[in-house]
Amino acid sequence: MKHIKKKLLRQQDIPKGASSLFANAINADLIPKEEIQKKLTNNHFAYLITDKDQMIGTFRYQVDKHKSLYIPEPDLVVCLFETARQNIVDINGYRAKLLKEYRDVSEPLQHSYNFFSTAILASTTLFNALEGFVNRIIPFGFKYEDSNGKQTTLQNKSQIERYLSFAIKITNVIPQATGKDFKLHDRKKFETIINLRDLRDDFTHMKSFDADRQISYEKLYNDSLKFDYTKALYAVKDYINFYNPELIELCNCGKDF
Repeated sequence: MKHIKKKLLRQQDIPKGASSLFANAINADLIPKEEIQKKLTNNHFAYLITDKDQMIGTFRYQVDKHKSLYIPEPDLVVCLFETARQNIVDINGYRAKLLKEYRDVSEPLQHSYNFFSTAILASTTLFNALEGFVNRIIPFGFKYEDSNGKQTTLQNKSQIERYLSFAIKITNVIPQATGKDFKLHDRKKFETIINLRDLRDDFTHMKSFDADRQISYEKLYNDSLKFDYTKALYAVKDYINFYNPELIELCNCGKDF
């Protein structure tokens, strides 16, 4: 997969020439700078207006008591996905080098570090992109009803994000909240996503195996070597785009990196 288009969290086109009107209004004090600053210090969002007639959402970074910067907000789901993609591009080569026969013991040591550090980055960033996206698409105001036969509980968006497992979210919550079910759409890719979650969890919450009083992560090493990272990358891309078409979009610049 080639690199994907950069996306911002909030970005929209405005009528042609509107950027000049805004600039002229501010320069002429038709919109008082003090009023703008007052709104920005009271939890209002600030937008940058470009000379290409686009509004771009920003976040406020407080440099010190007297100075703030307003920085464009990247879409972190897209950032995480692209980070995973960049690592997955290299991972098959690292695996091939690691699994070949060696004459010098120093070779597998370096290849081992290259593969497993890349596997950790690839699996965790790819899963984090997916989990962040799942939390995002739960609508504000949505209530998830959970019943165990004895009692029924209602959980709001914040409670769902904090307390429900990823499996419950993608199996029950998201289909209820959106009216769409990726598991029914593509069961094999859904299973790949569950396998990705398992690998990520194993890396994040590593459990050592006692092999005759020696610490070992042999199962984790084997699982990560056998895992199909490219397959997982496409499964996550298709999951995200199933609910938000073209959020993960290949760049058409012609360059590959």
